[in-house]
Formats: sequence, structure tokens, C-alpha cells
Amino acid sequence: MGQNQPTKTSLGGLYVRNYTANLTGNFIIALLNTFTPLEVLRDWQAFLRQGGWIWLLFLIPTVFLLAGFLQYLVQRPISTLLNQIHNGEEIDTSLQERARRRLLNLPVIIGLVNLSMWIALFAPLLLSFIMSVGHITGLYLFFRGVIIGLIASFTSFFLIDDYSRKKLVPLLFPEGRLAAVPGTIKVSVLRRIRVLFATGTGMPIIILVGTLSLILWEMEDSVISAGEFGKEIFIFIIILYVIFAAIALYLNFLAGKSILNPIKEMMGIVKKVRYGDFHQKVQVVSNDELGVLGD
Repeated sequence: MGQNQPTKTSLGGLYVRNYTANLTGNFIIALLNTFTPLEVLRDWQAFLRQGGWIWLLFLIPTVFLLAGFLQYLVQRPISTLLNQIHNGEEIDTSLQERARRRLLNLPVIIGLVNLSMWIALFAPLLLSFIMSVGHITGLYLFFRGVIIGLIASFTSFFLIDDYSRKKLVPLLFPEGRLAAVPGTIKVSVLRRIRVLFATGTGMPIIILVGTLSLILWEMEDSVISAGEFGKEIFIFIIILYVIFAAIALYLNFLAGKSILNPIKEMMGIVKKVRYGDFHQKVQVVSNDELGVLGD
């Protein structure tokens, strides 16, 4: 294997994609906060002016350092195996099996790590927010923290899966047979479509319902005209729709490519076999139904 792969393959692309997913979640929430008709945002701004900005400066670098460290731990078997391959060392079979299993499970594991990380970061802060700026503000910030985690987890799933198929699976599975690896999470084509649906449709509904619930709770003792309230909600819904329409289109492209590309390759090889060329081989890059068919 070392002779067939003289150039070194870096895992840096995986880090870039995971950071992109987390930055996307933060950017979306920051943009939605700008258009959210909630008084709690003014409380949040007051909290920052009173010294809360120090907490924010500490939180952001901590989040990304933690994300990188956790990803390093998750990917360590893969990086160790790659080093053995590129250094021409004898391959440790137990490490190879562990690395292959980790690579196939990587999109799901990284997604769950992202979600768990954001919940773990915001959960202990919920009480301090409630005590300092009010229970509605605390719940709102915790809710948005969970949403960041959900966006990051769903987005990283597709980004890391796409990169793994192009760069890492052909290297670690030159003979295919991904479905034969024990202990792996098999994400079927139907499940992939469901994750895409949850990202593009379920996520904005959760954000809208959660935000409206907090708005109605906050408005119990306030007076606001129906026209002003309707205008603010309308703008918020439009922004929410535009954001997730763009995300859904891009993730739909990645999901469609993961389904159509293997089919196109198999159809091309079947055509060559029909004309007597029996030296072609399907490159299997997944352990779903298309991967089994490719084998």
C-alpha cells in the first residue's frame, strides 16, 4: 500500500470542513439574532456592555480549540494509519481495522461531537444567565446554542462525508468492501435524504417555533401593536427562509452527488463490459446500498 501511495494525504481538509460547519452555525445565529423581535437581545447587549464581552472573548476561542482537539482525538487512528502507509512501515492490521471503522463512522461521530460540545458549553451557563439577565434571556441563549450545534452537526455530516469519499476512502479501501467492516454505522440512501430533509425543513421550523414561543412568553406583560409585531415576524421569517434555502440547495448538491456519482460510474462500467472490456473496476466509496451494489 505504501508503494501505491507515495504522496502524503493530509487530514487538514477535515478540520477545515468541520470549522466551516461550526462557523456557519455561528454566522446563521448571529444573523437571525439581528432580526429577532425579542427584548432579550437588548438585555444581552446590556450584559455584554457590563463585562459579558470578556466571557464572549473567552468562549469563542475555547469552542474552536475544543472542537479541534476533539476532532484530533476522533481522527487519531486514521492519521496514525496514514503515517504508517506513507512512511512505508508495516501496516498494523488491528490499527487498520480500527482506522477503517473510524473513517466510515466519522461523519456521524463528528456531527454528534459538535452537537454535544455546544450543549455542554451552554448548559452550565444557563443558570448564570438566568441569575444575571433573566430567565427568558437565559433560555433564549441556550436555545440558540443548541441550534448552533444542530446546524454544525448536520452541515459537518455532509461536508466530511464528501471529503472522505474523495480523499480518504479510496486510500484506505482500495479493494472496496466497505459494507463488510464490522461495527460501522450504515447510513442508507434513505437516511441520507432524511438528514437532508431535517436540515432544510425541520431546522427552520424548530427555530421558528422556539423563537415564537419565547416571543409570546416575553410579550405577556408588554404592549405592542399588531402591525409592528407582524412586520417584525414577517422579516424574521423571510430571513430564516433565505438562509435555509441556500443551505438546503448546497447540501442537496452534496447529497445528490453522493448518490448519482456511484450510479453514473457503475453505468459507465456496465457499458464497457457490454462491449467486451472486462478490466474495469468500480470504485466503492460507501457502505450503503450503492456500496454493496458496487462490490
